[in-house]
Amino acid sequence: MQKYIFFYLLLFLPALLFSQIVWDSLPIFPGNARSAASTFVVGNTAFVMGGFDCNSYKKTAYSYTDGDTAWKFLADMTGMPRDLAAGFVLNNKIYLGTGHGPALYSRDFWQYDPQFDYWIQKADFGGSPRHSALGFSANNQGYVAFGTDTSGYPQKDVWAYNAATNIWTQKNNFPGLERRQAVTFAIGNDNYIVGGDGKDNYLKDCWLYDATNDTWTQKADFGGTPRYGAVAFVWNNLGHVGLGYDTTLTYQEDIWAYNPTANTWANIGNFLGGARSGAVAFALSSGAYIGMGYDGNCDKKFYGMQKTAATSVSAAFSPKKMSLYPNPATEHITFDLSKTSFSPTQKQLYIYDASGKLLQNYQFYGDTFVLERTNAIAGTYYYEISSAEGYAEKGSFVWRD
Repeated sequence: MQKYIFFYLLLFLPALLFSQIVWDSLPIFPGNARSAASTFVVGNTAFVMGGFDCNSYKKTAYSYTDGDTAWKFLADMTGMPRDLAAGFVLNNKIYLGTGHGPALYSRDFWQYDPQFDYWIQKADFGGSPRHSALGFSANNQGYVAFGTDTSGYPQKDVWAYNAATNIWTQKNNFPGLERRQAVTFAIGNDNYIVGGDGKDNYLKDCWLYDATNDTWTQKADFGGTPRYGAVAFVWNNLGHVGLGYDTTLTYQEDIWAYNPTANTWANIGNFLGGARSGAVAFALSSGAYIGMGYDGNCDKKFYGMQKTAATSVSAAFSPKKMSLYPNPATEHITFDLSKTSFSPTQKQLYIYDASGKLLQNYQFYGDTFVLERTNAIAGTYYYEISSAEGYAEKGSFVWRD
């Protein structure tokens, strides 16, 4: 029987590794709370630029290098203050433009050099002035697509920027619906775009762009509700999309992981900071981070999804000092942490099903916690217990009839 249980764990190991989240936080962001800012990663440093602080458009810029104890102030963005801008990274330089500010629609574009902390104006974006577009890089070129232009309607044109020649070239139009405030992520050489706000409805479609052949391929729809103003990032070689404003006309907090090999989406739980749109997200060596945004008020705090996933089967299921009994169980299970490294401070217990979906989240103090069975069907479930000190325990248990 044990060999079959081990095979079962192997079968669901990928889902487990990518759904076991330990939340942490970054040092306090030094600027105002804001939404609709722009974020980029160069090396192991994240950059946050511009945005709207619920009172005014911003042109301030900041950076955070993984492991630092504080954010750094950078030279202000040149040009107008703005939110809803688009940009990309080429040759370790940041390109940022378009957006919404004192001018409702813009097309100016700027290059920021992180090494010397200065801005240089580049050729204006090749399309019409706009905001709410998205940007990405592929094949040593930068791309800007979609957005709302001076017509007041979402667009579907795609433009490529050549940094060597400082020239924009129009590419084939996107074959799907026009949109604004879509999100994008890149896995290897593949660029994906997801969702957004169309002319008549919110969207949840997902597309893969082949920059070499200038073609688009539709993939499996995003697993959550149609939405715009979401965040996207890549973590543990999976694309992640979450938060935003959806068809229920409410802010969302769910996060979904996309597996490009299986072309499937899986819900991995909710954002610890709560529902919002207009947030930013980035991934560094230590984990993926989400912050800022708007939920009726602007926010500035960042939370991190730490990389605590094991790298091998033996590491993932090595013996634990924690006691779990009875297991299997019918009515309740006791988690006994008296012989672990956990301190008496507050702890978090996360319960997942076999697909990696977060089912329950508890807070408790002390050395023991009794989990009562509430409408759980018979089967194998997975848990993670974490503390503010960063210590964690993971494993599985069985409810039986």
